[in-house]
Amino acid sequence: MIRKTLVSLILLSSLQLSAQSSNRQWLTISYEAFESKQSSLDFSQRLRWQDQEFDQWISELDYKTVLSNQFSAGIEFRYILENDRAGAIQGNRSAGRVRFNLYHEIDIKGFDLENRAGIQYKRRFDDQKEDLAIRFRPKITPKIKNFKHDPNLRVEWIQNLSDSKDYSIRYGIDFPFKFDTNQLKIGYFMESANLGGQQHVLFLAFKFGR
Repeated sequence: MIRKTLVSLILLSSLQLSAQSSNRQWLTISYEAFESKQSSLDFSQRLRWQDQEFDQWISELDYKTVLSNQFSAGIEFRYILENDRAGAIQGNRSAGRVRFNLYHEIDIKGFDLENRAGIQYKRRFDDQKEDLAIRFRPKITPKIKNFKHDPNLRVEWIQNLSDSKDYSIRYGIDFPFKFDTNQLKIGYFMESANLGGQQHVLFLAFKFGR
């Protein structure tokens, strides 16, 4: 019954997205370059489309290390090539972004809870425009009996510190599928931005493990 319900929700979301005037599709391929009991390092390539047009290409390094039994910390570096479709002069522009994350993980009977708090700094290389933002994301993973693909349910708040009116909220769900040491994630989230309206995002992420 649970499996049929989950499949129905995915199909329904796909049908609703096809009718939207504005939506995004994200594809991520990542490689686990290093992993130990204490830390890990991932390298990923991300392609993003908006309204069936190229939006962003992202190269990312993501490092994470364990601080204690429940706490971890991490840092992400991104190089971003994005399509600028606003204004009189349009084309591709590049930017760099760094984000520091703090994770708190709790294993409770029936579900896992992970809270992630982060602060990020982004700078465009052509006009030197800068953005500073904070992000907070609680994620719940219910442990469903006799089901191998426990979904991740999350809500994320993103607040721009440079402009207090610029913020967004994301509501998402994804399903992991494991193949030996590799993993595939299929997911969807809806983003409601105070200055940018609503966006619906379908994403597919494949990770090569060690």
